[in-house]
Amino acid sequence: MKKKEPTQLEPPKLSDGQYWEWRTTIGEMDIASRDFDIVKLQYESLMKDQEILKFKSALMRKTLGEHEGKKVAARNEYDRFKKTIEDKIGFSLNGCTIDDVTHQIKKLEE
Repeated sequence: MKKKEPTQLEPPKLSDGQYWEWRTTIGEMDIASRDFDIVKLQYESLMKDQEILKFKSALMRKTLGEHEGKKVAARNEYDRFKKTIEDKIGFSLNGCTIDDVTHQIKKLEE
């Protein structure tokens, strides 16, 4: 079948089926593009969350190290002061308790 050449007076025309298929195809393309953009943004958000977690982890590691240093310093101060008391009283405080009211040192019974 020979194609009919459009004339200047009559612009080309789609059939009803072609028009609606064209519109539907554009709609599907827009939906696919929107869905892609949504998933891409979700992926980028996930990557940012991972980056934030990496920084939080590094900060927590630093904080943990600082607290460990404080713990060690507090233990060293306790050991130093305990030794000062033991040197003054002449015996070890191991296995002893100190009364909160009278401040008397008492041996724990086994």
